[in-house]
Parts: sequence; C-alpha cells; structure tokens
Amino acid sequence: ELRREVRKIRQQLQTAGQPLEAIKRLEEQAFNVKPAIDLPAGASPADVQLPGEKPNTFRLGERVWVLPLKAEGEISEITSVDAEIVVGRLRIRAKLDELEKRGAGAPEKREKSREPLPERGASPGLELDLRGAKVEDALEKVDGYLDAAYMAALPFVRIIHGKGTGALRKAIRDVLHGHPLVSKYARGDEKEGGDGVTVVNLVPNA
Repeated sequence: ELRREVRKIRQQLQTAGQPLEAIKRLEEQAFNVKPAIDLPAGASPADVQLPGEKPNTFRLGERVWVLPLKAEGEISEITSVDAEIVVGRLRIRAKLDELEKRGAGAPEKREKSREPLPERGASPGLELDLRGAKVEDALEKVDGYLDAAYMAALPFVRIIHGKGTGALRKAIRDVLHGHPLVSKYARGDEKEGGDGVTVVNLVPNA
C-alpha cells in the first residue's frame, strides 16, 4: 500500500516537473517511516503490549497463591514488578513471578469496610530449632513459640527437631495434635529436611 502511494506521488511530481533528486528524497523518507500500531477501539498507547513484554494480569484485591510461603493471600498493592500481599495478618512483598492466580475471573468487590487490625506482636521467625534439646525443655519452647507465631499472624512455621531416635519428634507432634492454635501439621518435604522437620499451619489470627 505504501509503495503504491509513493509511485503515485512520484508520477504526480514527474508530471509537475519536479527534479529527480527531490523525488528520490521523498521515496527515502517514505520508506523510513515506521508503520503505526493499530490500537483496539477505546485503547490508549499505554495499553499496548510491546513484543517480549510479559503482561501483568494481577489486580488489586485479587486472591493469589504465594509460592515462597505456600500460602494464599490478597493483593493490597501492586507495581509492574512486585506486589504487597496480605496473608492472614502478615503483609509481605513478592515478585509477580512468585504469585499464582487462585480461581478464574475478576476479584469480587467487597462492600463491607474492613475493621482496623489489632497490632501484631513481634515475629519469632518461621523456624524453631530444637535439635539436641531435652524433651521437656523442647515442649515448653514449642508452646511459647506457637503463641508468639500466632500473635505475629504467621500462616505457618517449621519446627526442626532432627531425626535421631524419633522420641523428640513424636513428643512434639503429640503436642501439636489437638493444639488450639494448630490447624494442621505434616512432615517437611525433602528440601526442608523430611522427617527431621514438622511444618505447622496455624489457625488464622482473626
């Protein structure tokens, strides 16, 4: 289409007696022009995705799965590279490629206003290492640690007890079974330490 227009203009210029150099300059300028990008109806240039650019499909208020935490949360802030996620009463920042969508469709708008959250306690950390501890001392530490983790609104924690004879592991899991702050627990995966670690999911601090 562009070449036909140039040939048409060239014929007109030749008919009008324009110099050959002027015609060549016109051709060079015409073929150096980059074609415009056709925008969809109602779209602005900012909406156009450039080649190789990864689209940001996450939205404020959307429920997502946070891969590093292995927990579900809600997006409260978002940029082109990362987002702030509310997991229980814990707020964390994660890169967009560390998030996965939970379910299909746009997030529903919440009409009810949120009540202000109570002040959280200091985080005791995501791990409690009890290797080498006596059973009685270890159980006392577990109880206090779970209280602190719950007050800090941690979604889960890891208790490292080692493998050994299995006595410490059994005693700790007996305490976890039926504990009011524990929703479930399981052995760690191989990367976490297998039977030497117990991963504990806490009940929401609501």
